[in-house]
Amino acid sequence: MHTLHRPDRRDWLAGLAAGASLGFVFLGVGARVGMRLIALSSGQAPTFTIEGSIAVSLLGALTGALVATVFLLVRTTFPTRRWIRGALFWAVCGALVLRGLRPVTALNAGIFLPLFVVHGVLLHTFWCRVYLARGRQVDAGA
Repeated sequence: MHTLHRPDRRDWLAGLAAGASLGFVFLGVGARVGMRLIALSSGQAPTFTIEGSIAVSLLGALTGALVATVFLLVRTTFPTRRWIRGALFWAVCGALVLRGLRPVTALNAGIFLPLFVVHGVLLHTFWCRVYLARGRQVDAGA
């Protein structure tokens, strides 16, 4: 987030695609692995179904797109206020995590909170170091 331009349509499409892709991997597949760890720690026999795995992975992609929407909305609303953007983004991400954790236990939080942190950090890294850098190269070459 090193530039002050507000996201346009192309930026929104790239941001949502990145958020959904990262969400599929970390919030979907990662959550499914986390569910297996929770089942093992509670002494239950961990079972997987194709339908359940697909549902969790698609919900992860949807949540990732929602997180990317929040990311781009706070960037649009506060283009020059880096601290406000960061605080608001992470507060909403934290609320999403806590909304999805039932029950909220140390084990659940220890497994699922890092997935959201990794998703948010990678989304920010993609946006700043890959997407915006690529845009600057295209602008410089034109």
